[in-house]
Amino acid sequence: MQLTEQFHISDEHADACDRLTTLVERHASRLLAEEYWTENHIERVASHTVQSYTYIRDDEYEAFNGVDEYLYSRFKRCVYQRVTSVLEAHADEYQAFQFVTETGQLPYPTSLR
Repeated sequence: MQLTEQFHISDEHADACDRLTTLVERHASRLLAEEYWTENHIERVASHTVQSYTYIRDDEYEAFNGVDEYLYSRFKRCVYQRVTSVLEAHADEYQAFQFVTETGQLPYPTSLR
């Protein structure tokens, strides 16, 4: 199943798309650095059972406090989704890292080394 489609964005809209991408990257990086890049959040996002963006949306941390520009809720949801996607992507790697550091063993048979 294809989850995304690639399509050409006309030159007329390229600058607007670049600005949007820059904004999402800036805010997602900020939220990860300020609050969410912790062991606790990585584990909790991995076990979150509903839409992943709701993990941040419903959190007590005010993700956009102090941001001067007005941000549409749909844009905020995109940022939340991006942050939770990053955390989910690292959950498995983090668990493997924890296993190795706690036991001193690799999580696969020695014949595969």
